[in-house]
Amino acid sequence: MRYAGQRVQVDVKAVPRECILDKSWKRYYQYTAIDEYSRLRYLEAFQTADTFSSALFIEHATAWFARKGIRIECVHIRFKHWFKKLKLFFMVSLRVELFKRVGYIFLVQD
Repeated sequence: MRYAGQRVQVDVKAVPRECILDKSWKRYYQYTAIDEYSRLRYLEAFQTADTFSSALFIEHATAWFARKGIRIECVHIRFKHWFKKLKLFFMVSLRVELFKRVGYIFLVQD
C-alpha cells in the first residue's frame, strides 16, 4: 500500500459468550475495518451479523475514516454469507462496483 485509504480490510467475528459482560445480550459480533497503510482501525459491535448490519457498518466506517481525512478507495472483505447481499445494496445506494476474486470481494467506490 502506498497511501491511506488505498485498501481497507473488513472482517466480522462472533464474540465468545464468556467475553460478554452485559448478559442481556445473548450474542454479538465485532466488525473491524483496518486501513492497510496507516493501520488505523474502526470497530463496532452488532447483535446480528446480517446484510443490514454489514451495510450499516460499511457506511459508518467510511464516514469515520472520512472524518480522519482518509477517503476509502477499496474495501477488502473476506467472502462471508452475511456480505453476499451487499452487492445489491451498494449498487443501488452507493454506486459501487463489485469484483470477485479467489473467494474475496473487492468493493471499489466511485
